[in-house]
Amino acid sequence: MTAVRSNIGAIYVDDLRYDTVVGQITTINRVPDNTETDVALTSAISLQIVSLLDIVLNPVTTVTITRSSIGTPELAYDAAAGGFQTGYTGTATPFSSPGATVDDELWLTIQPTTPFSSLETVTIAVAAAITGYPSFAYTYSFTAEDLTAPTISEILWITPKKARIKFSEVMDTDTTLFYERFVGNIETVNPCSISFRGSELDVDWEGYYAVLAGSFPFNNGFYKIPVSGVNTGTSSISLTGAVFDDDDGKDYDDNDYLVDERTLTLTISPYRLRYRSDQEGLTSSTYSADRYQCGYEAVPISIEAVPTDELPTGEDPDQYVYLNFNMPISVCRKYEIIATKVQDVWGNEAIDIGLVHTTPDFGIPDNRINMWSFGILPEPDKEQDLSEGTQQLRRMAIVLQDLLNTMWLTSDSIQYLKDPALCATNWLPHLLYNLGSPFQFPIGTEAKKRKLGGALPGFYKKVGTATGIEQMLHLLLGYNFIVGPYIAGTYWVLGDSVKGKLGFTTILGPTTDFARNSYTITSDTALTDTERRIVRDVANWADPINMHLVQIIEP
Repeated sequence: MTAVRSNIGAIYVDDLRYDTVVGQITTINRVPDNTETDVALTSAISLQIVSLLDIVLNPVTTVTITRSSIGTPELAYDAAAGGFQTGYTGTATPFSSPGATVDDELWLTIQPTTPFSSLETVTIAVAAAITGYPSFAYTYSFTAEDLTAPTISEILWITPKKARIKFSEVMDTDTTLFYERFVGNIETVNPCSISFRGSELDVDWEGYYAVLAGSFPFNNGFYKIPVSGVNTGTSSISLTGAVFDDDDGKDYDDNDYLVDERTLTLTISPYRLRYRSDQEGLTSSTYSADRYQCGYEAVPISIEAVPTDELPTGEDPDQYVYLNFNMPISVCRKYEIIATKVQDVWGNEAIDIGLVHTTPDFGIPDNRINMWSFGILPEPDKEQDLSEGTQQLRRMAIVLQDLLNTMWLTSDSIQYLKDPALCATNWLPHLLYNLGSPFQFPIGTEAKKRKLGGALPGFYKKVGTATGIEQMLHLLLGYNFIVGPYIAGTYWVLGDSVKGKLGFTTILGPTTDFARNSYTITSDTALTDTERRIVRDVANWADPINMHLVQIIEP
């Protein structure tokens, strides 16, 4: 006898629900169901309308569909008017449920002839009736899938070298949102190619922007050139156009002796900052300082996630990124921040999306000198410069103006070096050191460092108190803590206490100073190993010299 193995059918329950029915008619097996999301744009709408009393459904059933993109209800099915209406097709099958003697169920499958729109809310209104009972009405809704490509919806300049951008969608932070940076082992092997050694390349870089630093002066700054190809076999990338001279980072003298070996750095970034001179001063007068502008096109050199505590309350951090630039941007100028090939969590990709905006003045006073407008340059010279069409004097004045603005911003910021809220980000470690921060563990986000800098002077006054420890831990970790005695309540001191019943009205107390001076810290949230270290470090610094933390209590 030969054994034969064959497949057999299988069944599984995907979603089992129990509904409490009020009335004599209900709807079941709704696909898509109420509150469902990410519904395909071409989905049919299926549902069963059921009489629960073995009474035939009257031929008056209607289904009305309202799409948010249209806003007005559309009659999709009307049993009394021939069934499916204009714009909708499908099947309508009446049948008897098990044990019933009449057609007490109607199974509808409704297929819209026009697909739903991306992220559209679709509302279904069902009406039915059986003889002798009130009419039935039920409404439910679902949301169509998202096929809308993301856009950059806003930009907030934190400093002239740092900006926060927000996307219109929740972004996929595991793929295209950030960047790659390589230091060393880089060589420009021909005018269109950059070679890597010992680095892993990604074919998805095609279309990104390449930023080269540390090379010859005439090789630097070609961040406008997108990557046209990636060759993982030769560990090299190709650029759109011939832009580079060969450079391996080594400099030789006239006798071919090596005198310097530079470290080339390459950033592969989906972001670019573009100066938009074509949009500046279009409606201004000929002699206005708003015309014929120039601006520095700073290069993004690092991209980082934005911590939740540095965002408005309730905002999704996956919609934001920080961009750090290699140099200050020009103030009060038109720029466009561009992102390419970034994807949202639904896989929708955007190519070269941009947001045109005017950079802020970062607090430069209005009475600062303007090289072109404040009478520094003779009016006849300015008029002649503009009338000749070259505007060389105008261009020189604006270049000098940008330089002055950058110098003023730098000098103005000196007064904030001792202000935790306003000092430069790279100065925060020095500020915390000067304020006497005793902690060796990483503080975390920039916002927490600034909060700690502002709170340290006050906390020094609370050293040795339970309140001081609780408040410091709340600031650093964001959780609520309670400092309490290790052994609490009324207890006996052996040889001294003369009343009470041991084990019932009192307990035997500690016999050593160590136990009497011990305390616990209770957290309202489960802690990580790193957070427990912070709790212990803060306690060891802030508790009195004779007190001892013996236990951290967590949920």
